Amino acid sequence: MESSLLLLSYLDADLAAHGVTRFKRSLLDLTAESARELVRGRSGKRAQVDYDRLYAYHIFAGLEVTGKPEETGA
Repeated sequence: MESSLLLLSYLDADLAAHGVTRFKRSLLDLTAESARELVRGRSGKRAQVDYDRLYAYHIFAGLEVTGKPEETGA
């Protein structure tokens, strides 16, 4: 119970500190690109790094690689 209350307290403090900015970014100033970044949960640049790592792992593991992950939807 205590950990749940601590989590709620943390979320409340975070909302008070960043709520207006996130509301503007998520609803008021939303563009197609920013929506993709919000859904992804990370910036596009970091996602590209993850794709590159996944591609390198597929090659290392000897898995079938028909294209880079962003091209195949992997």
